[in-house]
Amino acid sequence: MKVTLDEKATLALKDVLKDKNPDAKIRVYFAGIG
Repeated sequence: MKVTLDEKATLALKDVLKDKNPDAKIRVYFAGIG
């Protein structure tokens, strides 16, 4: 199953919103695509 970058971003954002430490999650996520 192919996941587009948009879908990945949406999933990551949902993850971040559930997370207690969103800052670290965002940094890790953008480091992953950057």
